[in-house]
Amino acid sequence: MARIRGLSLIAAATVAPAALAQVHGGDVILALQDGRIVTGAVALGQTEPYFPEQVFGGELDPVTHFGDEPGFDSAPGTFPPFSQVGFTIRRALRAWDGAGFESIPAERIEVRRGTLGPVLTPTGDDPVVGFALTVNALGELHGHLGFLLLAPAGAGVYLLELELWHDAPASAVSRPFWIVFNHDRTEPEHEAAVEHVYLTRVCPADRNLDRTVDFNDVLGYLNEFNEGLPRADLTGDGVVDFNDFLAFLNYFNGPCPIL
Repeated sequence: MARIRGLSLIAAATVAPAALAQVHGGDVILALQDGRIVTGAVALGQTEPYFPEQVFGGELDPVTHFGDEPGFDSAPGTFPPFSQVGFTIRRALRAWDGAGFESIPAERIEVRRGTLGPVLTPTGDDPVVGFALTVNALGELHGHLGFLLLAPAGAGVYLLELELWHDAPASAVSRPFWIVFNHDRTEPEHEAAVEHVYLTRVCPADRNLDRTVDFNDVLGYLNEFNEGLPRADLTGDGVVDFNDFLAFLNYFNGPCPIL
């Protein structure tokens, strides 16, 4: 499964909403903060999760077109026992073209778990409410959804945008998060797509992808800007100019994540 470079470094400013234990690396780690589900991850070589994390990698088998990673995991006591945690597909599936995720492909993804579902990604950007998983008696949730890429099931990297909801009173939906699925493409291409999602949808100021925003990111962006690299085009107008530098400063001085 792809991971963003620098994921082995946990941001010093990151604060876990609750102490977690016995969670599984590679899964989407769930916690509650002020009534809202927050998504996190376990960094490579670490045992404790960090929050927030909104971009995850997944693999679809090139023959069966199916995958069940990442799973969803929480520590005991995170949720009220036997409560429900469900998902909503926020937008149509997107396909990576080497520079972005602008196109909606002919493919769709079917989501199911046992007798639950199937739920299909929409053909447009109208949200589709999915099914819910039941928290166990210990207040812990651990489950894997099945993701099936439907015909024509072409080789590619696909972007699925989700949010989570909880049936407890006064609960709020999670921030959006993304699973970047690799279907028979190279890992470097998958990595590039994961990084693109993080930099364009979560935190454009974190240029070195270490989950902190500091002077090293300023230096990193200046290098990109001076070289005229496409990733320095933060305004998305196809050119790298002073407007992009101003955009970077706004992101740098603002909160991160930006969503």
